[in-house]
Amino acid sequence: MAAPAVAISLRDVYDALDEEPLFALPPRPARAECVVGGGVGAVVARFFGGAEAVMSDYLATVSVADLVSELAAASKPMVPRATCLPRRPPARGADRAAE
Repeated sequence: MAAPAVAISLRDVYDALDEEPLFALPPRPARAECVVGGGVGAVVARFFGGAEAVMSDYLATVSVADLVSELAAASKPMVPRATCLPRRPPARGADRAAE
């Protein structure tokens, strides 16, 4: 995406990366003679479609710049790398060398 972060919505990102539906039905069709299973696919698909539409509308209101700004505000201040490493115990004999 060749645009400023403020001009790219999270929906743009989702749409660019989306390969499959957010909610999916089971890969095998339900048995038609089953009272519930026979009609569940169409009903559930309608609800899933509604949920995806709501999510898509919301993602359209958030820009990549908004996300970066919130992440920066929620992140801990940068710490020099050396302070993040575990302390190593002194090498054997190091205490004797100081004597």
